[in-house]
Amino acid sequence: MLSVIEAVELVRSIMCSRAEGFVVGVAGPGDPLANEETFEALRLLHREYPGLLKCISSNGLLLEDRLPQVLEVGIRALTVTINAPGSSVGKHIYSWAKYQGTIYRGEEAAALLITKQFSGIRKALDAGLSVKINTVLIPNINGQHMVKLALRLREAGVKLMNIMPLIPSGKMKNYQAPTCDELRKTRQDCEELVPQFYRCEQCRADVVYLP
Repeated sequence: MLSVIEAVELVRSIMCSRAEGFVVGVAGPGDPLANEETFEALRLLHREYPGLLKCISSNGLLLEDRLPQVLEVGIRALTVTINAPGSSVGKHIYSWAKYQGTIYRGEEAAALLITKQFSGIRKALDAGLSVKINTVLIPNINGQHMVKLALRLREAGVKLMNIMPLIPSGKMKNYQAPTCDELRKTRQDCEELVPQFYRCEQCRADVVYLP
């Protein structure tokens, strides 16, 4: 994990050696909206490089609350991971959520998270930010609910959805990954409601990637 100064110095070194602009993205550790270091680093970079495209990847729980700071530090693009259209599905995906010092569990946690996600993305879109939604396809959990999720996203104003296959690990290490046909069919069904993103690559949060 880089410190704020190390992150800023890294971007400066890349800016000195690269003629064209690039994207500074923050995806962790944890959720970047919960880390003050996220805003410290991006604030410094925005003062020095106001034209640099800055983005974050978040679960969206704190998006509505932190939106003023998001705008202040020059973030113009967001990726929000939303895996369920409602708490009856989300309770099988999310074990807990911590909000304003209180820990919620089970369906209560899922309901809180999903409500905050959709409230946050609506306000982010109203503020002029570019929003992409990441969704992990988990067969037998959210697979049959993906079209309903895409419908909710369209109603919220989302213009881009990225459906990714589950990579079994951690809590879901015993879950089955979708087949290529299942992934393709789900994307096709959801594309009737929300445009789909097909250029996603499995990546790491600490990578320096210069295409």
